[in-house]
Amino acid sequence: MTGLGEVGASSKDELRDKLLSAKRKLLPSTNDLSILDASLVQIEILMRLIEGRRTAVELTEEIYAVSPDSPSFEMYYARVRRASKDLESRGFVSTRLFGRDKPYRLTEHGVLQIASLGKGLEKRPMLVGYRDIAAFGIVAGLSILNILRIMPNEGRLGPTVSAVFFIVLGISLTRLWAIIRKVS
Repeated sequence: MTGLGEVGASSKDELRDKLLSAKRKLLPSTNDLSILDASLVQIEILMRLIEGRRTAVELTEEIYAVSPDSPSFEMYYARVRRASKDLESRGFVSTRLFGRDKPYRLTEHGVLQIASLGKGLEKRPMLVGYRDIAAFGIVAGLSILNILRIMPNEGRLGPTVSAVFFIVLGISLTRLWAIIRKVS
């Protein structure tokens, strides 16, 4: 689920315009890659993926206008694969795990990052929020307490610690699932 299914044509145009302005800002000085921390190839890939799913071969053909029979195709294909893998590692694009043709697509996180381009760096949506980090930390701390049996199982404190552990564990697993869904 990329979130692009519900996005109308005007929203797709807005996303494309934001990427085009980011590309124009990169063209004068390619040393300043602060916008999305992306290269020109990565921005081209994102622009193509706004329209829909594409395989690495299709992306190479569209971006560099070369056919798979061309002698320079392998070089361009390697560039596209590297850029796609980098975008995938940062949660912007994803692909299927199984199957022969594995088309790339924008993730929900990628759409949110592109949509926040004009709003400034402080407004960028975070993938893992501070509350999530706190919940994960509490689960880790309480699990260590339960494993080491520092808190006695008898009395009022032991069952309370166990109950809080399971409640926060449920919250953490729910948040973890939501984070995974944003990038897959």
